[in-house]
Amino acid sequence: MTRLKMPTLIITGTHDEIGPACALRMNNALPNSKVIVLPNSSHVPFYEEPDDYFASFKSFLFARVG
Repeated sequence: MTRLKMPTLIITGTHDEIGPACALRMNNALPNSKVIVLPNSSHVPFYEEPDDYFASFKSFLFARVG
């Protein structure tokens, strides 16, 4: 079985239907991943908590660049 090795960011909301439990399962399956759970979001954290979402996203991207 081939495993993905590229950095992977998994962002979910506490109130998402698949939520943190599923995100942690994905994290366990992906060797180079990071999970961020936004506490006041459901399935659309980029809309519900845009400041925290995009700050997390930018931090993840810039950590890989520099």
